[in-house]
Amino acid sequence: MITTDEKLIFSPQVAKFLLNRNFKIVDIKPDRNDRNKTIFIFKNDDKLAEAINDYKNTKQ
Repeated sequence: MITTDEKLIFSPQVAKFLLNRNFKIVDIKPDRNDRNKTIFIFKNDDKLAEAINDYKNTKQ
């Protein structure tokens, strides 16, 4: 079960970006809608949100 303490990441590129910044994956699950895709679950906190925003800003 996913809680508010966790953030689902559907993009492998974003997951790799976060891993390179020393964030830890809490769990990995298959996507229910597409078994060929993977969902990466990270602990949700303010630093994670900042890192995701940094990723978005680098892609613009």
